[in-house]
Order: sequence, then structure tokens, then C-alpha cells
Amino acid sequence: MGVSVVRVLGRVLLPVVVLLFTAGAVLAQDNQDSVPRLYLSASGALVMPADVHADFHDASGSPNGGMDGAFDRGPGLVLVMGYGQKWEVRGELEIGYRTFAIDRISNFRLGGVADPGPYRAIGDVTSYSVMGNVVSSLDLGPLNLYVGGGIGMARVDAGMRSIARVSFDEADGRDSVFAWQLFTGLQYHLSQDFSASLGYRYFATEDARFGSTSAPIEAHNVEVGITHWLD
Repeated sequence: MGVSVVRVLGRVLLPVVVLLFTAGAVLAQDNQDSVPRLYLSASGALVMPADVHADFHDASGSPNGGMDGAFDRGPGLVLVMGYGQKWEVRGELEIGYRTFAIDRISNFRLGGVADPGPYRAIGDVTSYSVMGNVVSSLDLGPLNLYVGGGIGMARVDAGMRSIARVSFDEADGRDSVFAWQLFTGLQYHLSQDFSASLGYRYFATEDARFGSTSAPIEAHNVEVGITHWLD
């Protein structure tokens, strides 16, 4: 499911990003009230992780198996500092936090051993990210449609406590990996200095390595936020 989502986003959202970047810049030229401003925003998120495939590696680093993982929903928080015009292309520095629980594993394969499962699993995954974003907005009056994307780094912490009621004493890992995201949503300007937003964000990382296991993060995020535009 995660791979198909990435393909859809690449074919649909990326052209929209380019289109709105261009439209936002053109509209801003005709809006004499638009001036560059510093802004701060905070958003709470419902994180809905996509199923992912994890690979196992032997002592030489070669793949020798893998498994599929499914996850429960979890909370997230996004803090942003940005600069630019409301109706033009803007730049942002973002700090993000996401956490969710491991729900089950299936299609386990190691060497010549294969077991389709699925099995109940207990564990958790947490990511801390620092991203640089580019955002563009389309002026719709008090509303504006925004779209953007970003790249950065994420520190991923993962821990497995048990699989099929078999407990593990030490199954924690941590890795720092490249991350990227695409996002879009609606922003309503409550006043000249404050805006409220409702948005969607797709956040993903390259494979994070935890001992002999590697897996990416792919997560859909529904966000509600508030922005303060500073003088």
C-alpha cells in the first residue's frame, strides 16, 4: 500500500505543487497588501502509518529475509518558523514529532524459514525530524489553499517488546536518515495576525537501520494548526 501511495503522490501532487508555486507568485504581484512577514505555527496531528516491509540482513550486510509490519494510529506535533508573503512562495524551518505503536507482523521470512502469520506484536516507533520546506498559497479571499514540500533528516527510534506473546529483553534501535514530505490544506485568516489551518501531510524516510533490520517510515498525517504572523 505504501508504494502505491508514493506513486500516486508523485504523479498527482508534484504537478500541483509546481502549478501552485507559479500561481502563488503571479497572484502576489497583483496584491499590494502582501508584504513578507515572519510567522510561527503549531499543529497537532493524527498520524496514520502505512504498512511497510522490513528487510533482515546477515553479518555481511546482505539481505536474508524480511517481514511486513502494520501499525496503530498515533499523535504528532509540528512546529514551524517561516518567512514570506501570505500569497507567495515562502520558506520554512520545521521540527516534527510522531509516535505510533507496532500492531502486527506478517509474511516473516528468514533464510529458509517462512511463516505468513500474521502475529500480534507489541512495540513502538518514534521519529523526530528537522525539515526545510517551500510553500506556496493560492488566494481564495479569507481562505487560501496551500501546498508545499520539504526535505530534511529524521531520527527514528524503534522498539519491539514482543511477537506472538514472546517477549524480548533488548530489541531497541535508533538511526538518523533522510526524510521528505509533501503537504496541502486550507488556511483561514482569522485576522491580519492569526490563521487557522486544516491540512494533510505525507511524511516518509529512507530505510532506517536497527541492528540487522532495516525499514522506512511512511505516514499520512491529518493536521489542525494555528499560525501567528509577526510584524
